[in-house]
Amino acid sequence: MKHLKMLTLALIASLGFQCSETVHDEASMFPSGEVEYGPGDAHPDQGEFITHARANEKLSAYLDLRAEYLAEGKEIEGVYGYVFGLNKFKELIARIDAENLNRAAENQLTGIRIYNALTTKEIDGLPTTYKDVFLIPVQKDMRDMTDVHVSPTAQARNNEGEPPILNNSNPCPDVCP
Repeated sequence: MKHLKMLTLALIASLGFQCSETVHDEASMFPSGEVEYGPGDAHPDQGEFITHARANEKLSAYLDLRAEYLAEGKEIEGVYGYVFGLNKFKELIARIDAENLNRAAENQLTGIRIYNALTTKEIDGLPTTYKDVFLIPVQKDMRDMTDVHVSPTAQARNNEGEPPILNNSNPCPDVCP
């Protein structure tokens, strides 16, 4: 957290604002639940951790749609940006750090890969399917923490629990300024 705080203060200073570390504590930099957020806001809790099965389903749906569009000579258009809440990124990093405590140096999680996917959620009161992304930790050797290209039943996990896979952003367009 100290590094994030220093980075935030450096960014604020680089934009020409003067500040001191004593003025900007974590609570003021990262608002809590008492602030109301609308559907187009960058909420600090935006995103959702999904299971391996859900990631496999979303990736397969996206690849099937992409293949269908390409066969028809079309390209998927529309969404071009995605917003996740900062708290979800912090949680993702914390879960990666916790996972790394139980891994040998050669199997450490050292990066995050971003996959295209399809997500359906309610936007303006209607179920809407849109192009989305999910983020998955990547090992030092560039392999995903878990292979989402295969069904989760085909791949046994050596450790307990689901891998931290972050999904369900706010798409832009339509949930953006």
